[in-house]
Amino acid sequence: MTDFEHRLLHDVLNKQIDASFDVQSFIQECMKDAAAQTTAKALLAYGYIYEIFNLEGDEAKGFEIASELAQENASEAFALLGECYENGDGSEQDKQKAFECYQKAVEADDNNLLALCALGDAYLNGIGTTKDE
Repeated sequence: MTDFEHRLLHDVLNKQIDASFDVQSFIQECMKDAAAQTTAKALLAYGYIYEIFNLEGDEAKGFEIASELAQENASEAFALLGECYENGDGSEQDKQKAFECYQKAVEADDNNLLALCALGDAYLNGIGTTKDE
């Protein structure tokens, strides 16, 4: 994942995308490029789970997309699955699985800041693991 893609996902999650940014067109363009398809799919998964990009909330569909991406060892997919398991979005709440997903996200890409923060938060707050400040 490129720095741009990392920043985009960060901005999406923090709802800092400028209203003029056409995410649907961005996703369509990404889907044309094999290297960028993971990002596009991750954005779709986030969109369904968090009801952004004018997508109706469908946590189960977002979870399904993220699960498929995780089979490709996509760091952002593991990070999203961790959030899903942690919060019970599209899945049963399971803090242990959340922690394991955060670990896999960092193992897949140790430059993924979202994954690193999620794993650090899990250790700090004892989410699925022993609390380790």
